[in-house]
Amino acid sequence: MILQNRKVAWIITAMLIVVGLFLGSFLSYHQMRGRVMRVFESEMEPLLTEQTQLFHNMQTIYNLNADNNVEMITEWAPDIAYRAGELQRRAESLSLSESDARFMHNFVIDIIELDLILRQANYNQQAQEFNALTQSGLGFLTLQSTRQLPIFE
Repeated sequence: MILQNRKVAWIITAMLIVVGLFLGSFLSYHQMRGRVMRVFESEMEPLLTEQTQLFHNMQTIYNLNADNNVEMITEWAPDIAYRAGELQRRAESLSLSESDARFMHNFVIDIIELDLILRQANYNQQAQEFNALTQSGLGFLTLQSTRQLPIFE
């Protein structure tokens, strides 16, 4: 009988171990990534959305007062705090009303504040740990081909 053969039994055992290792690593990886992504969605996404909306408001004020409009950015960018400062400097050359100038100034302050909060968020540490784990490998199985999670520095 085929199952009474020791050689076949060892091959089947080795195959089950290898499949179990790959399956366990795969499931563990997705569970860890899901945990970090839930933190991103609850902590980071609202801040990124707010920062983008503030910058959009700045662009709207600028475009209403300038002869040459700036291209409207509707998605978050890593350099959004820098762009906000540059836009405020450009707006200073315009004849903004007192309220528009105050809004522009407050928007920049809020964007920079949000940028600082993003850089100090708990998510960054978790993402760094996850990225380090996927780069170090698990035994002979490395996950270097996986997409790294973004870190806000």
